[in-house]
Amino acid sequence: MSEAPVAVIVVWAATLLVVALVITPMALILLARTTQAALRIERYLREMAVAGGGIAANLESAALLDDTVAAASRLTGAPPPEGAWTPQP
Repeated sequence: MSEAPVAVIVVWAATLLVVALVITPMALILLARTTQAALRIERYLREMAVAGGGIAANLESAALLDDTVAAASRLTGAPPPEGAWTPQP
């Protein structure tokens, strides 16, 4: 077998050096930043779920508004107002 020319070895060594000293650290930095962003998104989603649960709990009694409007309509004989609140399914 013939030996590889020195230029080929130099090019390979330079390529490996660039990968080892530039590409790999850059990839690790980007991976760390992506992981941090994903963790922040997860934290925001947990906060939104808690807030959404609070909103839902506060709106449970709003469904009784239809009963109130219906009772008032029966008592007064007037039709319910057009803009009466009705929950969406």
